[in-house]
Amino acid sequence: MQRGLKSKAVRLVRAGMGKQTARVEVMARGWESKSIESQIEALKAAEEATGKEQLTVEVAAALRRQETLLLARTHLQQQIDTAQHPRHREMLQCALADLEKQLAHATVVKNAAA
Repeated sequence: MQRGLKSKAVRLVRAGMGKQTARVEVMARGWESKSIESQIEALKAAEEATGKEQLTVEVAAALRRQETLLLARTHLQQQIDTAQHPRHREMLQCALADLEKQLAHATVVKNAAA
């Protein structure tokens, strides 16, 4: 990059047989931030139009926890289906039972928060 061309970006481009050439692209400063700003405004307008209410931090955390537990349960069920050794299958079933207890507790907490 040449001195004094702070707003220009230099990209290396592979051309042909592994050769690299430099190409200078000019972009106005702030262009990217304006694009992001307009996307954020569009998202806010869409949320207001649908009347979607914001979740509290606690409810959002409970939902994430429940989704994580559901994903873990699916993964454990797949492992149980493919497990061949009886002791390994037994260990996975114990883990699944514990996960089911956690999931039941997470659902109760979510319902209490709503």
